[in-house]
Amino acid sequence: MAGLSKTRPSKAVIYCRVSGAKQVREGDGLASQENRCREYATYKDYDVVEVFQDDMSGKFERRPAMDRMLAFLRLHPKDSVVVIIDDISRFARNVQAHIKLRETLSDAGGILGKPVD
Repeated sequence: MAGLSKTRPSKAVIYCRVSGAKQVREGDGLASQENRCREYATYKDYDVVEVFQDDMSGKFERRPAMDRMLAFLRLHPKDSVVVIIDDISRFARNVQAHIKLRETLSDAGGILGKPVD
């Protein structure tokens, strides 16, 4: 269709996850993931509007920060928000969970960007 152009998203959220509270206390996993994602957002010229962090295993489909992120995306469905993750394993630990979460994220109006790695 002439005259119609698809604009690329300009907003992004960051999703970070470590496997448990011990990694939060004894490591910098969440901070390093967020820093790498912020660098990527800057490189892609995305405005990071929110950061969501979980400290539980990726084998669980339902995670508090993941649920908050999906709720956030549902509130902004027309904004086409890109979700930035540091590594695909931070999103989900297995293929089935990844596919289901990707569909849920898409249904909520988000776009899963390529992992930073």
